[in-house]
Amino acid sequence: MGRILLAGLVGGLVVFCWSAIDHMLLPFGEMGLTQIPSEKEAAVLERLGELPGGGLYMYPRLEGENAAAHEAWMQKVANGPSGLLLYHPAGAPVMSGGTFAGEIGADVLAALIAAFVLAHVTLRGLLARAGMVALLGLFAWLSISLSYLIWYGYPGPFVFAEGVDQVVGWFVGGLAMAGLVRPR
Repeated sequence: MGRILLAGLVGGLVVFCWSAIDHMLLPFGEMGLTQIPSEKEAAVLERLGELPGGGLYMYPRLEGENAAAHEAWMQKVANGPSGLLLYHPAGAPVMSGGTFAGEIGADVLAALIAAFVLAHVTLRGLLARAGMVALLGLFAWLSISLSYLIWYGYPGPFVFAEGVDQVVGWFVGGLAMAGLVRPR
């Protein structure tokens, strides 16, 4: 059990470090993100200030619960514009200690799950075991990020970059964990 805990901690820290490199030093951190043109930013921000509060907004608005309202909404979405807007009216800290702590905590918890799985498989070989952990990253990407592309129209390059982040990160983290958690 001690090796699983150690592997989870080490693996989570490795994944966190990879993700920091991926998002801050490599081009993947900005793929699929578009900035508002500078000449339009002030007007857009002023209009956003009219929203009732922060949240994840969907537009156009669905007016009503009946079939006719749903059909009208589907036509609005099909004809555009449509989308999602993540809005923080008071702003949000960039790269705060809380952000880092939350991400490290999430990565360590995920790595503990991966280490537990590693402890219960009979695969031999460091690369095979790290590859299995990379498959867990691929599983997460397919079931979450790719669904955002499919259901909500997230930009393809953004979703692709998330896939690189997950698969490479969990492969590298898997290398560290596989060295600590031996097959049965």
